[in-house]
Amino acid sequence: MIRSMTGYGAAARETDQVRIAVEIRTINNRFFKVIQRLPDGLGAVVVPIERLLRKAIGRGTVNIGVVVEPRGPAARVPINTDILAAYKQDLARVTDNLSDDALLALPGVLGGEGVLLTGIEGLQEQIEAVVVEALDGLNRMRDAEGEATAGDMAATVDEMERQ
Repeated sequence: MIRSMTGYGAAARETDQVRIAVEIRTINNRFFKVIQRLPDGLGAVVVPIERLLRKAIGRGTVNIGVVVEPRGPAARVPINTDILAAYKQDLARVTDNLSDDALLALPGVLGGEGVLLTGIEGLQEQIEAVVVEALDGLNRMRDAEGEATAGDMAATVDEMERQ
């Protein structure tokens, strides 16, 4: 069976701790090339994801985007109280009317996205499962396109034989 090199697959999963969405696009390429877009703090899943992609796709250029949104208590942004106190002390010498919003916007006061993702149990396994779901959809599309291409090729051969 012919399998198209181009395709698209997407999948999403939501739990009480996290929402994960994955989109995969492939285009023709002689070699295997992966372009991953992952949130900060998820470097540990780069190699496992590439392994899954290589096993399911083989060759071509693969664009994969992963979105991870913490939910519930996991979505609370930690405040670095030591840095906040230091800013308050330093800024008290200059001004006495700095808003809380301005203080929270200062670098290092609020934890970044990577900090939020560290407290989600089994996150890597959940991401990998959603990647597998998206790959299933991608390969269904590639198979359907391949069947259509095979049909077109057979029709062309039939037409050539008649002439």
